[in-house]
Formats: sequence, structure tokens, C-alpha cells
Amino acid sequence: MADCAPGFAHGTTGGKDGEFYVVTDPIHNGTGPKPGALRHAVTQTGPLWITFKGSMTIKLQQKLIVTKAHITEYDEYSKARELEDIENLAKAYHSNPEEVDRHYNDHLSRNMIEFYITKRVLAESKKGPCEVTNHVDSFGGKGGEFYAVTDPIDNAADPKPGTLRHAITQNGPPWITVKRSMTIKLEQELIVTSDKTIDARGANVEIYNGAGITVQFAKNVIIYGLQIHHIIPAKGGKTKDGENYHGLPGASDG
Repeated sequence: MADCAPGFAHGTTGGKDGEFYVVTDPIHNGTGPKPGALRHAVTQTGPLWITFKGSMTIKLQQKLIVTKAHITEYDEYSKARELEDIENLAKAYHSNPEEVDRHYNDHLSRNMIEFYITKRVLAESKKGPCEVTNHVDSFGGKGGEFYAVTDPIDNAADPKPGTLRHAITQNGPPWITVKRSMTIKLEQELIVTSDKTIDARGANVEIYNGAGITVQFAKNVIIYGLQIHHIIPAKGGKTKDGENYHGLPGASDG
């Protein structure tokens, strides 16, 4: 197979418009990474599109931290979320990738069968926007209360009840539904915390012409049925990211 230059999908950010960095060396050095190594690439400033010269196996001596996404004020709340995320990653680690792959495929097959049964039952019994049925043995907002989004207006610093941002900032595991079709223009990035389900089935819901959605330092998140497109950069500023917490994110990607 010949080497080729990667293409840019529509709307991607990441290393878009940056230089290409070709990883050629699988040897890892946590304290003094050499040029050509993955860690050396990740530690560079500015946007990079990191590619690999060929197949390789990389054994990391220490955790590889890419960057912290758009956090201007990295306070105790943010640090606590990061530590919790690291602990969850350690618990989720499995040394046998084949067993993980087999478990995933088996679980996905069961979920898809249950999904189509649920879809058929809903089609026969419901017309238009419908109440959500938990069709998978999932986490997300499972076991929590339903929260119906009724208002498309976004206020990053002081979200009103009935809005998507207000729903996301609630403690506990809410199962978030959308009462009707709507277009939501986000003022700032919507930071999704752990144990949340956003379920837009039964309505036409667009996140459009504003900031996007970020899932960071979180587990058990399900986002289903949202149309997210034409995202533009946000300047950053005071944003409510939790029921009792306001963060200060920096500028977001477009």
C-alpha cells in the first residue's frame, strides 16, 4: 500500500491548517523525547497534523497528555474532573484487545436488535415527537429523571430552566429529551459532564451556527439524534459548566 497525504474532512479542526509532522521513531522517552517520536510531536506548540511513516508499536513510559481543551482557568474543579477521568481510564483498561473487541461486537449486536424492535414498536404506537424508551442496556441518563428541553435560547453564564445548557448542568444522571423541533445556537462550548443522555429522537434538533459540544473528563455519555453542523469559533468567557460551578473556557474551535 502506498503512502498518501491525508485529506481534510469538511468541518474538521484538530491540526487543520497546521504543518504535517511525520512520526518515524517508535522509541519513547518520557523526559527527553527525540524528534520523530510521537511524544515529541504532541509537545509541539501550534496546530499539527500528525501522521505515521509506517506501522509501528509504541510503548509509552508515561501517560501521553495531548493538551487540555480550551480551559483558561484550570482550577480545583477542573483538576478534580481530570483526576476522576484518569481513574476511570485505569479501571477501564484491559490488557487483551481481542477480548475487548469481542465483547464490544457482542454487545453492539444485542443493542441493535433491541433498537430495531423498539423502533418498530414506537412507529406503530406513536406519531410525531414521542416519549423516550431506553432501548439499550446503557448508562448515560439511565435511572435518572427525564428532563424536557423546551427552549432553544442559550445563555452561557446563566442558562434558564428548559434549555439544553440548563439540562446539561444538572447533577445526577438526567435523561434529556427535546419537546419539539428547534435550532440551538450555543454562545459557548457546551461542556457535557458524566452520566448524561441527550436524546433528540422524535424531533428535528440542530446545533447550528454557534459553538459546539465538548465531552471532556466525562464517562457514560450518550448523544443521540442531534444534528451538529456549521460550528463557528466562540471567544470564550464565563460559562456555567455545572449546577454550582462557573468555568472560564478559552476560545473554541470552529
